[in-house]
Amino acid sequence: MIAIAAIFSAAIIGAFALFLQSNRYDLAEAGAGAVYKIDRKTGRTWMVVGNKEVDVLASGQQDTPVPDAGQGLDLGKAAFRVNYFVKATLIDLVKKSHALGRDFTVETFIGSKVSKLNRPIELKGWEAQEKAPASWLVSYTYDMGSGLQGYYFEVDAKAGNVRAVSGDPELETKYGLHCTELLCQTAKPEAKA
Repeated sequence: MIAIAAIFSAAIIGAFALFLQSNRYDLAEAGAGAVYKIDRKTGRTWMVVGNKEVDVLASGQQDTPVPDAGQGLDLGKAAFRVNYFVKATLIDLVKKSHALGRDFTVETFIGSKVSKLNRPIELKGWEAQEKAPASWLVSYTYDMGSGLQGYYFEVDAKAGNVRAVSGDPELETKYGLHCTELLCQTAKPEAKA
């Protein structure tokens, strides 16, 4: 009986693994009830809301069919779409994290702080920059007239770890930032004597 159960379990796991390998599309959460649909072969990406698919880079243009095997694939466009998806995924990871050591998410904390600002701001928003292979600097920044400031996070894309740059002197130095409490600004070069 145990041998039959083991064989049956192995067959189910094998069938599932085969399904995952042959599945052409991957889905990832995009927030607000939407998901990203990524073509694993071409890198083409759509945002799916309800039953509607919108090409992420088409900017409202009509969807074009996937090229036939005889046609050339625009690798530059595919790479751009994959890069866009990676950045969006890492930003979403930071937003949902508790990297600031609070009982609420980074997105909730930042939203609360920015909504309480009493001066006009020029919002830059979320940005992700690859600083080394699998090492990204994700930031949410704005300008209140005294230069760009905001919240910065180091993301290890392989492990999915998120660390706040503020409060870590090594990270502040590494990324050239000066942080006061949780808010960081680009460090000004020191004057030479």
